[in-house]
Amino acid sequence: MCLIGMLGMGRSWLEKLSMVMMVTHILSCFGIVMLFYLVIRALIAYWKLIL
Repeated sequence: MCLIGMLGMGRSWLEKLSMVMMVTHILSCFGIVMLFYLVIRALIAYWKLIL
């Protein structure tokens, strides 16, 4: 009985952890994309200043 409860808790804990990992992964990917976009925008602005 106790073991089953622990397993159930472990599973829900793992599900929560995987959910948090997935959310942080999506946010980090979005952040990298945004950073890349800003760098490209800055480079374009820099090129326009030079030319």
